[in-house]
Amino acid sequence: MMSDAIRLLAELRKGRRQTVIRAELLVCARCLFLESDKQLPRRLRTALEDLQGNGSIRLPSIRNKEAWDRSTVPPLPHQISLRAVPKERKQRSEAAWTPEFAFASRIQASAKRDALVAINDHFARNRGPWDRMVPYRIRSAQILNDEKAFDRLGLIEGNTICGQAPLSLIGAYNPDLPLVREDAAAASTTVLIVENAHAYDLIASLNRELSVYRSVLWGGGNRVTKRTISALSLRRALSACQANRIEYAGDLDPEGIRIAANLHAELAKEGMALHPASAFYRVMLEMTPFPMATQQQPVGDAIAWLPEELRADSASLFERGHRVAQEVLDVPQVTTALRQRIGDTAAKMTIRQSYPQ
Repeated sequence: MMSDAIRLLAELRKGRRQTVIRAELLVCARCLFLESDKQLPRRLRTALEDLQGNGSIRLPSIRNKEAWDRSTVPPLPHQISLRAVPKERKQRSEAAWTPEFAFASRIQASAKRDALVAINDHFARNRGPWDRMVPYRIRSAQILNDEKAFDRLGLIEGNTICGQAPLSLIGAYNPDLPLVREDAAAASTTVLIVENAHAYDLIASLNRELSVYRSVLWGGGNRVTKRTISALSLRRALSACQANRIEYAGDLDPEGIRIAANLHAELAKEGMALHPASAFYRVMLEMTPFPMATQQQPVGDAIAWLPEELRADSASLFERGHRVAQEVLDVPQVTTALRQRIGDTAAKMTIRQSYPQ
């Protein structure tokens, strides 16, 4: 009977024991069931089997003859093991969510939810307007006493909290990564973005000597179209070095051209343009190409980013399964490209220049 099992379990747990021997089981059973000795083993055995069935206790294997006292009918275990009492789940107190952070009520992860409760409370007390936005780690330190908590808990998605609430609600923003750049005393008002780190270092050092570009910036490899470079960070760089035109040089392969074309498309949304550094691509087309180590997606419409006079040769290179890495450019080739750039008569487009708000 299940009622017997429940009563027996309550009695067994009073002693806070994990193991209960046969003699103790019989004492408990006699106190609870008030049955004659002949009937007691059967009723106790039934209650024990019910408790094992619901996971409250663990009985020894019936095949283990030494674990059972077979002097009774049915046999009784020499000892049983009580399972730990499941901890009651704390009832989650419902926060007074503002409409802007109501989405957080659906989040299950306790640490993340607790952080959002604190952010919600901070927002409720400080609704702005803000004199100045600050990078979100400043707010993380203020709200959670841990400058990296927002990151560790996965709260930041772009310029939002969990992809739902803009960081501006708490007077914060997700800052652009700082641009690595090296300026030169050049009369030109053009800057050059170089895709790869090693090529950047060589080109920047030679540009210091030849003073062709006002500044050379590192694009951050294939991260260039993610968050390494943005319109805001470029505007700051252009303003700092008093330049107004941007050129780009990267790997001459489908992926490298797509990186440049995608960045150009992003900048175009902000009224800016990314021009190919034609002199570098011309020199690269004269170099011995490498076979592509891995198959790349076709360049497609991105080829249109290159100047018209370089498209056919570049497309032919890609169709043959070849590429020219930027790192093939040694000192003589970089020097040649920089000197060609001085005499390059390609049309120049002026980009809008303004300080970020």
